[in-house]
Amino acid sequence: MLVLKRLTALAATVTPGLLIGGAALAGSGQPSPWQMGFQQAATPVMENIVWFHDFLLWLIVAITLFVLALLAIVVVRFNSRANPTPSRTTHNTLLEVMWTLVPVIILVAIAVPSFKLLFLELTIPQADVTVKATGKQWYWSYSYPDAKFEFDSLCSRTMSARPTSRACSLSTTRWWCRSTRPSASR
Repeated sequence: MLVLKRLTALAATVTPGLLIGGAALAGSGQPSPWQMGFQQAATPVMENIVWFHDFLLWLIVAITLFVLALLAIVVVRFNSRANPTPSRTTHNTLLEVMWTLVPVIILVAIAVPSFKLLFLELTIPQADVTVKATGKQWYWSYSYPDAKFEFDSLCSRTMSARPTSRACSLSTTRWWCRSTRPSASR
């Protein structure tokens, strides 16, 4: 019992800090160390993705707690001390119909917003610029087909990403080349 009290006190102490701290770190729109949650949404589609993620999270939590409660009830109520002569009941039609229908209802509740979200993701905005990135063995090659401009980039410790509000289309290509030299073992 003392362990349960200590775990409850620990959970009550840690939970507010995680909730408040995670919200503060995710508020700037940029990733930060130990960030909890997504960055701020830049598009309505991403806002729907975040809503769907949160919906599924709470649905999974509810299902997990329900299953945990059922397991606890079964362990306490149907052990050999509490129930020395077990029942010989084999069928319960209502229970069998419920454990078939409830998962179907849960899956429909997941499928409807999921299909809506997939439909929203089909709309790709017109790109302001198109970039073709090709992964080479030790570096990347970037090509801007609209401007007929390309360059190779090598790794640098001083590179920094600059956020922009313009839409960008990025296509990637990766090439693997097999060596054509004869091996020394032949």
